[in-house]
Amino acid sequence: MTSVESSKPEIFLMNKDGKSKQQITYNNQGNILPSWSPKDINLLITGYRNGSYQICRILLKEPLGISRKLFGED
Repeated sequence: MTSVESSKPEIFLMNKDGKSKQQITYNNQGNILPSWSPKDINLLITGYRNGSYQICRILLKEPLGISRKLFGED
């Protein structure tokens, strides 16, 4: 989920019911458009870096105490 709680958008993870929200990006320039890699726990985002938007990969290791099953993997 992308949230704009501050002036710049950031990426958060949460359970399906909306609980246990945890911020995973901290970039004062903004991060948008999260997309999960289908076979692992890489998260691709579009991040504003050095004056332009770039595709960035974030490797999450069993992300922050949230079960991978919550992200659509059975």
